Amino acid sequence: MQTEHSILHQYELGPWDNLMYLIEDKQTGHCAVLDPAWDINVIDKQIKDRGLKPTHCVITHNHYDHINMLEPLLARYPDIKVFMLDVEIDWSNFQCKNLVRVSAGDTIKIGENTVLKTYHTPGHSPGSMTLQLDKALLTGDALFIHSCGRSDFVGGDTRALYKTINWFADTFADDIVCFPGHGSLENGSATMESQRKNNPYMRFDTYEEFEAMRMDGRTPGSPMPEVSEEWKTKVESLQPAST
Repeated sequence: MQTEHSILHQYELGPWDNLMYLIEDKQTGHCAVLDPAWDINVIDKQIKDRGLKPTHCVITHNHYDHINMLEPLLARYPDIKVFMLDVEIDWSNFQCKNLVRVSAGDTIKIGENTVLKTYHTPGHSPGSMTLQLDKALLTGDALFIHSCGRSDFVGGDTRALYKTINWFADTFADDIVCFPGHGSLENGSATMESQRKNNPYMRFDTYEEFEAMRMDGRTPGSPMPEVSEEWKTKVESLQPAST
């Protein structure tokens, strides 16, 4: 997706169908890496093939499948700044080099003309963050295409997620395009109009109906799923050597 000043590059990576993004400022070639995970070599190839200079890393939430290539990214680009919502930092005690705390409503400027607006969209995790780039909405694991994030993991809150999903439906215009944190490239975006019509989680009249569907077969406070040994080994092998 392109705007007057920016390009949103989407690619798919990892065993959990992560949809990942580079946010490019056209004038400078500076970019933000969103939620780096699974394979730093693939991420770096995406950057280099487009001739970009990564200056920002933006993390929607502190789950393993959205941050496990952060340290390798910082090893290759040591001056890159890392942005996370203050609520998520405090809840998860997140720490890393070059960390920048942002609050809901703050903006993140990339290059000369690319500006991201931040929103607090809790439920999947306490400090989940959504980003708006013109008519593009990067929703992380809060809102998916025809679905939404899970709320049974540690830190999840089904009632907060219900409020977040309704907030999306009530706040954004029909032509806003949602870009989620998981899915497929074939079904990697959708307008808010289509989601209001077709996403079942936007169509419940009561919280109790939403909870019954979202928590069906789930246990509150569950741990994250186990990663396969193949991917666990791969992720570990790509971490920078300790100094």
